[in-house]
Amino acid sequence: MSEVRDILAETAERMLGDLCPPAVVNAADPGGFAMDLWRAVEASGLHRACLTEAAGGAGLTLAEALPMVRAFARFAAPVPMAEALLAGVLLERAGLPLPEGVVTLAETPVAFSGKAGGRTRAPFARHAAHVVLWHADGAQLRVALLNTQGVRLTPAENLAGEPRDQLDLDAAPLAAVGVASMNAMDLPAHGALLRAAQLVGAMEKTLDLAREHVTTRVQFGRPLSAFQAVSHSLVLAFGESAAAQAAVDAAGALSGERPHFLAVAAAKIRAGKAATAVARAAHQALGAMGYTHEHPLHQYTRRIWSWRDEFGSEAEWAKQLGLAARSKSAEQLWGWITDTEVA
Repeated sequence: MSEVRDILAETAERMLGDLCPPAVVNAADPGGFAMDLWRAVEASGLHRACLTEAAGGAGLTLAEALPMVRAFARFAAPVPMAEALLAGVLLERAGLPLPEGVVTLAETPVAFSGKAGGRTRAPFARHAAHVVLWHADGAQLRVALLNTQGVRLTPAENLAGEPRDQLDLDAAPLAAVGVASMNAMDLPAHGALLRAAQLVGAMEKTLDLAREHVTTRVQFGRPLSAFQAVSHSLVLAFGESAAAQAAVDAAGALSGERPHFLAVAAAKIRAGKAATAVARAAHQALGAMGYTHEHPLHQYTRRIWSWRDEFGSEAEWAKQLGLAARSKSAEQLWGWITDTEVA
């Protein structure tokens, strides 16, 4: 699958280069959506990459789709690519088809039987035709497809200006219901790995912008990069980004149909910690210019600050790791830490 993975990532890069320039990202801020880009995604089938070939997909696992997800993050693409991939996998495992149009995923579990109830939040819900709902049912997940037409929606955005809309689901009719062979921890772990990959992509672009600035901006007759304090700060930030990328790559390599809990938790924690250092160093390097709307830096640092908390912050994942470690006996602990089987 590595060849298919690389082809899809390269396809995404070319598509984003053509259809997602900074002007498109700025036009979608806040709360907007890049419809031309999404039409191209649908035409190419990229949002179906993690479905089986029988369902019209490429048969990738979510872990194998991480390079493509990183590419969308490097362009700050205002479309729910990560959510669509995860929603498609959840629907297929529940025996439900992926519908046409924009599909997104509820961030929190929602109780339902024939109809849904309560409230939930979903990325890009105002632009979506369907939202995938879910809740734990023993060792499995119950999954439902909600048609957003007629559903009461309260628009909201995260710090990056991306839609994170509240849905009032009282007595909302469901288009389809199924049961997926995925336990309650697998879904947030898959989401955390996707967000960690997005963090890595955003950090890569953030550091590219910072490096370009300090190598071209001249003060006192010298480029900013010639000043040791500036270079030292950015070198440390590049190291943080590289460590996060290594953690995400390791989690992707260890994950398959199920996420590797230990590796995913480490990746989300490491990416979240790196995000703070990278965003701080970049804004220090660019000074006031980096805070202007005209400069693209804020489109990446605001996403970094938003994504680090979604699908579990580093503090939440560190707590989960601690609880899991505490449940092991002295004889079990080292084997659990070093085990490469899905945990």
